[in-house]
Amino acid sequence: MQLTLDSSVSHGEVATPPPGHSELWLRARDDYPLAASLFEPIGADEGQVALMASAMACRRQLYEPFARYLNRRGWTVVTFDYRGIGDSRHTHPIQLDAGLIDWAEKDIAGVLDWIHHYLSPRHLVVVAHSIGGQIMGLAPNHERLSAMLTVGSGKVYWQHWEGLLRYGVRASWLAVPHLVRCLGYFPRWLANAEEDLTAEMLLDWWRWAAQPGYRDAAGTCLAQRFAAFTSPILALSFADDRVWAPPATVEALLEIYANARSVHHHLHPDELGLARVGHSGFFAPEIGAQLWDWAASWLEEPS
Repeated sequence: MQLTLDSSVSHGEVATPPPGHSELWLRARDDYPLAASLFEPIGADEGQVALMASAMACRRQLYEPFARYLNRRGWTVVTFDYRGIGDSRHTHPIQLDAGLIDWAEKDIAGVLDWIHHYLSPRHLVVVAHSIGGQIMGLAPNHERLSAMLTVGSGKVYWQHWEGLLRYGVRASWLAVPHLVRCLGYFPRWLANAEEDLTAEMLLDWWRWAAQPGYRDAAGTCLAQRFAAFTSPILALSFADDRVWAPPATVEALLEIYANARSVHHHLHPDELGLARVGHSGFFAPEIGAQLWDWAASWLEEPS
């Protein structure tokens, strides 16, 4: 299906953006309307396009500083909200029938379709944060990508954590299915998150945390789909991101991407002259900007 911008969709007022910045409504593969931002370079367009694939309960605005940085380097950048998140939330999560696999198969796939049809990139990369780096392998059209940069993306199987934290992760996930089935959704306040999530999203996450391999709700193994991903990967993790992406989880995820050439850099904030980076600091100008030149150079010429 060829996707089109639908100006008739109205889900809230959008402020007038600065030059080169447009607010759009894109369509997922099942026609679900997705809020997106397009950052086009002022001047020469080199045909380089970057897609930002968000973390689990994060709105696209988190990635705007890095998007604008790439934009100044001549990149066209697309950010978007998954269904149920940010401006792509059109109903209460109890009424939304969607899981993490829908984000990959419908949302990411639909945005990649739009980029392919309307931007015709010469070089298309994805910057994937946390869950974005996991589910990218489940997008059916990921072969269009030239490279993937992951930030804090790890395989969530509980045994990849160390020490007492391992059992804390295990205990928390044992409670998840009972909790979401009781409430009907996962409220944001339970995890100090930006967004509520559907029960199915948390059950997908729980399923992946409880067993070493990726499976869907029917029990089907998803390993072959990850193995089909062959674009080079640069994976970044940070020593003070122990709860969400300790290094063993990142290495385990790269093993799932078995046929992709990958490099993992585990960085310590003090070596960078920083007090902290954490799970999302890479995208904050006051924290991660000193890494942006290096990351962007890799995205331009993946090796």
